[in-house]
Amino acid sequence: MPKAIKKETENQKLSVTITEKTRKRKTLEELTIQDDYLFKRIMSEKDICIKFVQIILGIDIKDIVYIKTEEVLKELYDSKGIRLDAYLKDEDGIVYNIEMQVTSLEEEEFAKRFRYYEAMIDSYLLKVGHDYKDLNKLFIVFICPFRIFKSERTIYTFKNFC
Repeated sequence: MPKAIKKETENQKLSVTITEKTRKRKTLEELTIQDDYLFKRIMSEKDICIKFVQIILGIDIKDIVYIKTEEVLKELYDSKGIRLDAYLKDEDGIVYNIEMQVTSLEEEEFAKRFRYYEAMIDSYLLKVGHDYKDLNKLFIVFICPFRIFKSERTIYTFKNFC
């Protein structure tokens, strides 16, 4: 049932109705890796995070030296920023961005989002006075519980090369 707040001013009476959204909160048993809370908890546990990334990418990682969930990157006051679900750096300086993408996007929008994330991360990695060759190796992983493209594939790998 909505709660009503009434506030009187000198000249008039103002009546505002505020409705409370009732949202069923999941129990711990109901949570899956697709839920923001559980995904970020998993990614913030170093040993689990290392194993998770190794399985997804099929690579060996000795150690993660930096883990941050909810990393926010924003260049300019009026530019669009990004919020990274999990931002990691290993002992070799390789950077990993792991995203749980539960909202379906059109192919073109997804491709442009990926491109924007890569550009924003690269802009933060390359410091003033450094050469482009100094850019860290970067892996961006979007985990999606839906098909991104119209193919039957479950894993897509994109590589930049000249």
